[in-house]
Amino acid sequence: MFKRKLRFFLHRWHRRLGLAAALVVILVSITGVMLNHTGSLSLAKHYPQSAFWLWPYPKDANMGFVFDTHVLQQTHQSVLLDGKTISQCEPPLRSAVNVSAPQNQLWVLCQRNLLFFQQGQLVEVIDRSLLGNDVTHLADSDKGLSIQDGDLWYSLDTITMQPLAVVQAPESVPELTRLPDHLQRNHSISWQKITQDLHSGRFFGKAGVFVVDAAAMILLLLALSGFWIWYSRRR
Repeated sequence: MFKRKLRFFLHRWHRRLGLAAALVVILVSITGVMLNHTGSLSLAKHYPQSAFWLWPYPKDANMGFVFDTHVLQQTHQSVLLDGKTISQCEPPLRSAVNVSAPQNQLWVLCQRNLLFFQQGQLVEVIDRSLLGNDVTHLADSDKGLSIQDGDLWYSLDTITMQPLAVVQAPESVPELTRLPDHLQRNHSISWQKITQDLHSGRFFGKAGVFVVDAAAMILLLLALSGFWIWYSRRR
């Protein structure tokens, strides 16, 4: 009689526990399969932009330069020009200037290189060490492109890439600043990070972790109760 009552009790709660854990089990199963195929799905290389997926994470402000015709953007791993990665530019982004004469000349000072763009196309890559180890800023002056080396400013011969005469410090120097909200992009939280957090429950905060833990315990109880129901029927 006791075994029969126990089997009935376990059978009833076996179904209830299964239904209670079903949604979590489905979520964990789908994200587990996705994580097993992270490479083929390129989860680590793609970054969602929707606020629906990014609400649990702190926002990292994108820094960069906004010119009349171009936007330079620095992320954790790269530097982008008008949304496209500049492979020759290793962050951090040091300085940049859009030279007014001739028009549409963009000079970008990166960690290791000075890059020259014309009409948005990369024309030349110059080793930054050729300019001097203390070059920190670029600016547009009445003599063309100027560079700051230490405390002094020099006009730069863009043909020989040699500093010329000392010039007066420019009135305005482009500075790395926070980009406007409409230009902000997520370049730090990948789909891999989101999938991992969904799988563990961290996406929903501490409560989500406990829910996944509870679902794991329910699965354990389902396995034990299922075995008991099967075993008691055989006897």
